[in-house]
Amino acid sequence: PDNPCEECISSVSQTGWSPDDTNTCDDDSVCTTGDRCEGGHCVGDEVKCQDDNNPCTDSICDPKLGCQQVNNNNECDDGNPCTVGDRCDGGSCKGGGPKTCDDGDPCTDDQCDPNTVDGCVYTGHSRNYNTVDGKQVPIECDLDICTRNDRCSLGKCVPGTDKLACDDGNPCTDDICDPKSGCRVEFNPKGCDDKNACTTGDFCQNGRCLPGPTLKDCNDNNPCTVDSCDPKNGACINDDTKTPTGTPCQVLDENNSYEPDVCAVKGECKSPGTGLKKRCLETEQLSCEDNNPCTVNVCDSVEGCKIELVADNTPCDDKDDCTDPDVCKSGVCQGTPKTAACNDNNPCTIDSCEKDQGGNCSHTPIVSATCNPVLLLVGPARGSMVDGAAKTVNNSGSVVGGFDPKSRIDSTNNTITWTGVVSSNAVPRSSLTLKINGVKTSFNLSTGAFTYVQDAKQGMNLMIVEVEDTLKNPDGTSNPNRVTKVVRSFYYSKTYYVPQISNLAAGMVNHGMQLFLAENPIWTTDFRQIFESVVGAIDFNALIPSPAATQSVLWCDYKVYIKNVTYTGVEMILDTKPGFLFITLKIKGFKANYNTSSGSFCPDFSGQVRATEIVVTTNVTITVNSAGNVTATLEGTQVAINGFSIDDNNWLADLIIGLFQGTIKNLLENELRKTMGQQIPKLLGDAFSQLTFNQSFPIAPFFGTGSPIIVTLSTKPSGFDFTSFGGTFKLKATGATAQIISNHKEGSIGRSNCLGVTESFDLSTVSSYPLRVALHDDVFNQLLYSVWTGGLLRGKPDLGANIPAELSDLTVDVDFQLPPIISGCQTGVREMQIGDIKVNASFKFAGQQVSLLIYASMKVTANLAVVVENGQQKLSIQLSVPSACTSNPTGATCTSWLDSHIFFEIASINQELVGARSEFEKLLREKVLLEFIKGFGGSALGGFPIPEIDLSTLGSGVNKKLKLDVKSLLYQKGYNILSGNLAP
Repeated sequence: PDNPCEECISSVSQTGWSPDDTNTCDDDSVCTTGDRCEGGHCVGDEVKCQDDNNPCTDSICDPKLGCQQVNNNNECDDGNPCTVGDRCDGGSCKGGGPKTCDDGDPCTDDQCDPNTVDGCVYTGHSRNYNTVDGKQVPIECDLDICTRNDRCSLGKCVPGTDKLACDDGNPCTDDICDPKSGCRVEFNPKGCDDKNACTTGDFCQNGRCLPGPTLKDCNDNNPCTVDSCDPKNGACINDDTKTPTGTPCQVLDENNSYEPDVCAVKGECKSPGTGLKKRCLETEQLSCEDNNPCTVNVCDSVEGCKIELVADNTPCDDKDDCTDPDVCKSGVCQGTPKTAACNDNNPCTIDSCEKDQGGNCSHTPIVSATCNPVLLLVGPARGSMVDGAAKTVNNSGSVVGGFDPKSRIDSTNNTITWTGVVSSNAVPRSSLTLKINGVKTSFNLSTGAFTYVQDAKQGMNLMIVEVEDTLKNPDGTSNPNRVTKVVRSFYYSKTYYVPQISNLAAGMVNHGMQLFLAENPIWTTDFRQIFESVVGAIDFNALIPSPAATQSVLWCDYKVYIKNVTYTGVEMILDTKPGFLFITLKIKGFKANYNTSSGSFCPDFSGQVRATEIVVTTNVTITVNSAGNVTATLEGTQVAINGFSIDDNNWLADLIIGLFQGTIKNLLENELRKTMGQQIPKLLGDAFSQLTFNQSFPIAPFFGTGSPIIVTLSTKPSGFDFTSFGGTFKLKATGATAQIISNHKEGSIGRSNCLGVTESFDLSTVSSYPLRVALHDDVFNQLLYSVWTGGLLRGKPDLGANIPAELSDLTVDVDFQLPPIISGCQTGVREMQIGDIKVNASFKFAGQQVSLLIYASMKVTANLAVVVENGQQKLSIQLSVPSACTSNPTGATCTSWLDSHIFFEIASINQELVGARSEFEKLLREKVLLEFIKGFGGSALGGFPIPEIDLSTLGSGVNKKLKLDVKSLLYQKGYNILSGNLAP
């Protein structure tokens, strides 16, 4: 025979070859060894191919060619420590992106040397500059703002000898340079020059040079001249051209009397030429009143009008409410300015007298770093991720600002304790008001110390601290520029993930993605076709032993052989039940040949076994272990053979076969039950293991131009739930990329059940659509975390054409100190939260150069939308900004929205512009940050492909993808749910 494992055994069959397991054979496959006959088939033991130790090849065995090394695209290490994200390509390991080396020391040249173990090499240099983006940038290495022209010597910092120019040109301020904060000023009480030569005794008050109390006397006692002092040189000016000729004047003569003369040319007071003297007793009385409180006016009956000076220092009234006291000096009423009387002895107010308010004193508060309230806040530093479970704050590996996380974090009650101190150079502490997150908070009036216990929530937490004093403007209003405000934000959770492209399993979120397939039509069509194909490929001939059964009839011991099993078709019905999958398998038109073999004097016979239908029913339970391996277990398997018959034309055979017909039927039932138990679980387990999503996709830079990053979404099975409505496939999931920002801090934030009890989520009940995909916030946040660590959230944003004209030469550098996150724990509504966006802004305002350091945080409702790009459905984040912020960004509606969603602190501003801080804050928030947020989201942080189920991976020959035609977007218990129908 052609089959070396068959022989002619007449006792078994006289018409065909019979199995003979005693023969030797060769199965013509170099992938087996120890070939031998079993059940009429040549079988061998599998050859184990030796691994070539190349991570980029898989060892397989080809039946003709033998062991082969087949290329793969696995992650690998190219042996170059200067590359990250290495991956196999063409059988060799190809390096990924370049590794970033930065030790934070400006006195070292940071580079990656592939000949070292770790790659990064930091070599000390001797320069006074570093090259950034092709430009030489002066080195600042001694952490002292007050020095200039620092340089490096063999990797060590040499502080510069030049000092920061803090001189503001104001003699009334002492200019001080603080190594940490830079220039600051303090008022002094020194004498000064107000640049008016007509004043003497000028003095400093509250940073301003005020005129002295004494004015130069330029009175020439000539009523026909206008007397003044030139402030430039102090020279007296007696102008005789300002009084019109003929203006009445009176000049005392040698007899201390005067006549009604008039001004002539050159300022002379002369008689008009009549020589007439008015007598006091004549009909027309001469008026002698000169309206001077420092003279006594009389009319002599003989001499006419006469004037007498009152004694010096006689009180008088100069009609100026802002002078006091007023006294006569040489016939002139002179007042003393109220400068001293209005002095409130507060160096942080500008004291003045208001003539139009009856001479009342006013004290205008000074806006400056020295005079504004002082606030020291100790707690999580900017850009902190607080791990409530671990009781630690990881901030670049160190505790900042004296914040001791072990004693400040209560993981049981989820609280963080802040401390701080308030003080003021302008008012006593009792006149300060401290508000924390809008609530008035008490502090120690003696020391200014305060303690605040904050209830931390999952996600971004804000700490907005404001200190204000009681000093008011003269009109009773407060100056917002005198409020000291600090805005801090930090992330809090008890769960963090560290997704790694080199170790995807490390960042897996359990049940991070879920897929629900309704019973109809998916299970009754697509999955049914798949599993029918899988079962139909089973070789039942190979499963039936040889002999199939033995039976003693009278003195004969019969061996029954069954071969040539055929059937007309397989039908499988899948029915999801609570907790398991119920399978009904129908094998139609079953037929097989049989023959017997016995000893001497016993007749042998053959025939055919038939069954109209074999029905197998079983319950399938699907479980997954922690490694993601799927196991299918059959329970309660039943086999029923309907329409069973044995055909034979031999009357003796009919007689004998009838004696063990039940044995053959039981044999077939047992073998089918055994086959189901051995073959079906493995086939189902392998098939369900392939229902995963593993794909990589690019995300373009958010700021400017540059290369996109590649983000990998990887999943593994984590659980299966079956109900009467369908089946839910639960997957571990993670998203990762090659990191450019190495300081990932705690990692990607986890929802951590909103710091409460375990949340229950059932995807089978959220909608009526047959296909549903749920992506958990924790996975979504890993994708956003990848955008952050991939370096896409730092650079110069395009703010569009809506920037106000008054901000010329505007440049903005943005650096996210924390990754964007999605959370619904605080409001129940999906929000995008971003903490501590660092913004350096530079522009010209009214011709003056302005430099600002800003920290902004935001909480904005985030909606999901489905967009189609190049024929592919993608998930996009849409930030919900009210339309009023487009039509009227300065209006009340938009302002109210900004107040509750965008939190803003100007951390640094030009010293001379501190008094305009609130105006700049309003301008930048409405015109710059709002435009930035409008452009944030959408395609900028979206473009995540919606997963498709590739059924061809199940190995069933079904070349089809299950695509979701999205009809509904929901958000429940931290899951972003997409529901819809099967796309055509």
